[in-house]
Amino acid sequence: PERERIYRNLKRQGLVQIDKAENDSYRLTITPAGAHRLTSETLDEIEVPKMKKWDGRWRLTCYDIPAGKNVERRALAKHLQRMGFTMLQKSMWVHPHECIEQVGQITDSLGISRYVSVVEVVKLDEYSTKKLISKYQTTVSI
Repeated sequence: PERERIYRNLKRQGLVQIDKAENDSYRLTITPAGAHRLTSETLDEIEVPKMKKWDGRWRLTCYDIPAGKNVERRALAKHLQRMGFTMLQKSMWVHPHECIEQVGQITDSLGISRYVSVVEVVKLDEYSTKKLISKYQTTVSI
């Protein structure tokens, strides 16, 4: 009874399709909406690990995502902010720690990797450097 209630709830939400199988068992098939929900929750678990000692490099994530992919652009910005990135310009986010793999996982999952670049830089202009140093002062040292 409890299991059936859970199955009905998942079906009502459009996350699974349920087919009754032989001998009173059920066959659940995840729907595209269910796969999306599962992927979103998995993406929320991606974190950028902090290095023991900062290597003096900034990681810039830049993107030029087409207007038809507004949902993906907003999702990327949400994940970057959640992972501790700082928005330096409208579509340029910065992090002091190695994060190429993590950004790649998110952009691959969102299907926007071709519109996103991640680069490592050693030096930025004075204004940007001051802004970032003040934001990450407990993590980096110059």
